[in-house]
Amino acid sequence: MKKLVFLSLLLGLLLTLCGCALSAPADLYSLPEPSEEYLQLQELIDQEIAAGNEYAAPTEGNYKQSVQLVDVDGDGLEEALAFFRGSDQVPRICIYRNDGKDYALALTITGEGGAVEQVDYADLDAGPGMELIVAWQLTGDVRLLRVYSLVDYSGAILLAEDNREFTLADLDGDGRQEILALRYDESNNGILSRHVFGAGGDVDTASASLSRGLLSPSRLRTTTLSDGAPALYVEGTLTDSTTTVTDIFALEDGQFRNVTYRTYSGISAARREYPVYAADVDGDKLLEVPAAVPLAGEDTEDGEYWRFDWYKYDASGARELVCSTYHCYRDGWYLILPESLRSGLQVRSEDAVPGERVIVLSAPDVAGELQDAVYLYTLTGENRQERAKLEGREILRETDTTIYALHIPEGSPVTAAEVREQFRLIYSEWNIGVVGG
Repeated sequence: MKKLVFLSLLLGLLLTLCGCALSAPADLYSLPEPSEEYLQLQELIDQEIAAGNEYAAPTEGNYKQSVQLVDVDGDGLEEALAFFRGSDQVPRICIYRNDGKDYALALTITGEGGAVEQVDYADLDAGPGMELIVAWQLTGDVRLLRVYSLVDYSGAILLAEDNREFTLADLDGDGRQEILALRYDESNNGILSRHVFGAGGDVDTASASLSRGLLSPSRLRTTTLSDGAPALYVEGTLTDSTTTVTDIFALEDGQFRNVTYRTYSGISAARREYPVYAADVDGDKLLEVPAAVPLAGEDTEDGEYWRFDWYKYDASGARELVCSTYHCYRDGWYLILPESLRSGLQVRSEDAVPGERVIVLSAPDVAGELQDAVYLYTLTGENRQERAKLEGREILRETDTTIYALHIPEGSPVTAAEVREQFRLIYSEWNIGVVGG
């Protein structure tokens, strides 16, 4: 009897829960209602649009939204910044203060160019709130960099200069961001300036030269050097040659310098005649800088194959070899070379079998005779699984469309375990040029 009562109660409970579930679908399919705060902000923005403005979001950088929510005054509430272009084609930034209940227009900043190209936010002076950093685009590569104080929403300009690019970094490690801004003078000489902001709007500026001819840098990246010093890497190819350079900017004995710059040449010592950029090849979260060394190949002209020697730099500009690699850009892999393959390395390519390409790495043996050390296969055909299992082959990596395999010939100075440990796939950002192979 007790069991029957229990089952009846359980059935009733299930029916009750089912009834609740049956009434829920309408709620599940309804869209969430916007908050009153959001609707009130939208009303303010609509007023700007009704006055003839249109959305005009920044075109570069990390902040590309037409409306951005950022706590710029440090009170824990997010203010709204809306980016417009007026009927007069002048860009405007409207900043709406948030008091926890309503938004209200606190400041309108009118642009000095045709668009907002880049915007960022940082507490540059360790004071209350954040500063607003804007690059206004004029024409082509010409931009105006402006830093605005948002204390009491004054919009006071703390810094104004011509600018090509800028980034934020903390080179002195005090926990406060600095602006690193790139510009060019009348003679097209590149200058990187470090702007450090102090209390009261004071700005301390120090500058250093880029490599001569580096007119269109491809990358600006912050990293840490081998001695732990923060640094900025500026990289690109010189306009009058095929030379790719890495300029490294850091504080050396407290002085802001391009630590790889050589006065006698006007060019960085970190240079190579091949368009490959700094990368973390050994997985230590630091950027190593490559030097390209041409190799001989049996079936190609010298120079089509390359060994890359990767160096770490310190804040004095001194470098230390980390490792050497062979990169096969065509097939999307690279190998950190064991020491036995680094000296005298030669490379050849074989692709007689459809859907199968092989790179053969060879090196001199103890008698000085060239010997094949490892065969590295890229298999893409429908029968790739079968070909990867041919006698003597071992699978290294697999993707949806490709199998990478190896074969170690008898007498090789390297083992399959060494190759497997040092074999890597190339990330898309590395595909900057095509190396033979």
